[in-house]
Amino acid sequence: MDGRSCILFINGKYWGVYELREKQDKFYIANNNNVDQNKIDFLEFDGSVIEGTNKAFLDMVGFIKNNNMSDIANYDSVNKMLDIENFADYFIVETYIINVDWLGSYTNNIKYWRTNNPAGKWRYVLWDTDLSLGRSNVAGADTANMLNQAINPPTGNPHSIMLKSLLNNIEFKNYFVDRYCDLLNTIYRPYKFKKKADDFHDEMFAEMARHFQLWGNFDSLPFPWNTYYPYAGLASDVSSWEANIDTLKMFMDSRPFYAFNQIRSQFSLVKQVDITLDVNPAGAGKIKLNTILPDSLPWIGTYFDGVPVTMTVLPNPGYRFLYWKSPIIIQTPITNNTLTVILKTG
Repeated sequence: MDGRSCILFINGKYWGVYELREKQDKFYIANNNNVDQNKIDFLEFDGSVIEGTNKAFLDMVGFIKNNNMSDIANYDSVNKMLDIENFADYFIVETYIINVDWLGSYTNNIKYWRTNNPAGKWRYVLWDTDLSLGRSNVAGADTANMLNQAINPPTGNPHSIMLKSLLNNIEFKNYFVDRYCDLLNTIYRPYKFKKKADDFHDEMFAEMARHFQLWGNFDSLPFPWNTYYPYAGLASDVSSWEANIDTLKMFMDSRPFYAFNQIRSQFSLVKQVDITLDVNPAGAGKIKLNTILPDSLPWIGTYFDGVPVTMTVLPNPGYRFLYWKSPIIIQTPITNNTLTVILKTG
């Protein structure tokens, strides 16, 4: 079911604008992943059981915590228990959007699951990101280093323990950094985020106008919302609601600068490096970079000095690949279709 806004009717009174969505239960997991709903372990927070048991998860956490993840055999064992790509994506999105209602002095809003017969890999489910994208009055809403907080929280939690340990493996660390950059250079670019914000605004505008006409200011409600949620930037009319959307857009514009700097600082990287991809002649093919396929060439993205990137050329029909060449890092033509290079400044 796609999320859609609606007016919710409860106990004879309208209560506001809500979004319809699937409940994240065993049926959600089964329907969206083609698995048996009765053969899953589904957990939340630090290991609380929703379905099944938490034994396999706690065993995995213990293995990752107590073994050297730089050892290839140990890392390969983890790859059989944990969906590494999903794990990286989950931490990337939560730290990028700065979800303040997540990891910190407590563990909150985390769900994860696996099939247990046969035993599958643990995967995380994105859940409850309301207080993100600057939608809190917490100081530094766009500059907070959630990445460092996730790796080194004030109190230990199994998810951060796994992330910190896995980052001792150079393969995982390089993948994590490159994947973060891949997303920053594509779907996390401000214009893409802001386009989504505009789409939601346009979809909800009529409902919001009617909502405020009915309810007016939050101070008039029987429940003290502003007291209970003083950090949430609650709106009391269409103008203040649209001002909150402007706050979201400001976050979207400023966040990439801080995110790149936090990655560089967290992993002691030298500096950012811009990479330009192109083919000759124009239209001769596409280039896959790490986990992404830029939709147009020439294309420019930002990565880091010292972290290898992998490129694969995909010729269009009627063309064949000849060689790679770059005036800085590939001065002698290389004929392999797939190429891994360590970026460096001039």
